[in-house]
Amino acid sequence: MNESRGAQRCSCQCHWDLSWLRFGPGKISPSDVDGLFVVERNGHFLYLETKRPDEILSDGQKILLLKLSYVPRFTVLLIRGPHSYPQTVTIIKNGGWAEPEETDRDKFQLRVDAWYKHVDR
Repeated sequence: MNESRGAQRCSCQCHWDLSWLRFGPGKISPSDVDGLFVVERNGHFLYLETKRPDEILSDGQKILLLKLSYVPRFTVLLIRGPHSYPQTVTIIKNGGWAEPEETDRDKFQLRVDAWYKHVDR
């Protein structure tokens, strides 16, 4: 059994350590989503997964983003860039992964503004 599954890995040790938690006899464990942000507005959700440019997106995270992309009223975005500075954004919608689009803080803010205007009815 791999005791590191679900373990607290961030250097600040501010997240829960769930390495003790099991889901049946298989390899399932809670996903490590320290760079995850969700906003709800009028029953619509903006789900943002953030990664550094070269950071690996685990198979579990890919599955999570893919499955969430099918949920009605969920907008799922993968943002890559150095800490707090988006460089690319990838839309995951109905199981499809769009090509990454170049972005920056201003462009990404415009995208969020458009989402907010759309859902703020």
